[in-house]
Amino acid sequence: MKIGILGAGKIGPKLAQDALTIPGVSIGAVGSRSLERAEKMALELGADQAFGSYESLLEEADVDLIYVATPHTSHAELTIAGLDRGIPVLCEKAFAMNFAEAEKMVKKARENQVFLMEAMWSRFMPSLLKAKEWLDNGFIGDLCHIKADFGFRPNYDPNSRLFDLKKGGGSLLDIGLYPVFLALFLSGKPESIDAQAILGKTGVDEELSMLFKYADHLASLQSSFRSVTPCKAQIIGSEGTINIHSRWHHSKKITLSYNDDRPDLIWESDAPWTGYRYEVLHVKECLETGKKESPLWSLDNSLEFMQTLDRIREKINLNYS
Repeated sequence: MKIGILGAGKIGPKLAQDALTIPGVSIGAVGSRSLERAEKMALELGADQAFGSYESLLEEADVDLIYVATPHTSHAELTIAGLDRGIPVLCEKAFAMNFAEAEKMVKKARENQVFLMEAMWSRFMPSLLKAKEWLDNGFIGDLCHIKADFGFRPNYDPNSRLFDLKKGGGSLLDIGLYPVFLALFLSGKPESIDAQAILGKTGVDEELSMLFKYADHLASLQSSFRSVTPCKAQIIGSEGTINIHSRWHHSKKITLSYNDDRPDLIWESDAPWTGYRYEVLHVKECLETGKKESPLWSLDNSLEFMQTLDRIREKINLNYS
């Protein structure tokens, strides 16, 4: 499987380095708005080709999969362009800027019968799969509360994608979507959503707190550009708590602590890769078996995810315009 990477930022090489540990996977091409950056990244990754525009890669590259690793303002446009050329697409999260864009992407994929998946790598992380297995098997009794946070302090630049409102800036689409994902992964769509945010000078959410209400439990979720948070997650039940260690969204260790005198149950991975390998391996298997979307993270999952993010934005009056 030859992967064509659109975008020469930080995320592309991270995924590529893990992908290259999979037999039969190579980087076929790199495309960027800067030919110099594309050539530099192509050299680092051993890619066959480098292109100075996204369009030229889509038109000319010999690849089996497009990985859209550009800022999320261009995700819909580039994904649709790839699908129109019949090329399977793995699109980074946030999948789109809003539900309307995501709906167009999904419609195009299904009309053209071309594979499309959102690159929600945490969905394939063994630690999270094990945590869900413990929860589903009743190891902690009845689910009472989910807690998850993700916060860091980026360098302030009002023109960067993190702080520019027109570029979809703010913590929600960059890191807040991880805690949101965990709640949806474990419990599905919430009955109601409350959210409060501190908006910064540029109008983006720099501090965000979310509360999801389900029929019999809650989810408290946080993201921040103002503080470095523990980046841990807890799944709290009536008989014990599953602790997903930092950084929880790609953790290699989880611990189940019981409320009684039973010893802790520990699961730990010694895998040398970061975690993108699991996601790419799944995509490879989907393409080899002729699937048009993932059975584990479907396009309907991505639509529900984006719809939930839109509901949060409505609560905090955040509009990317």
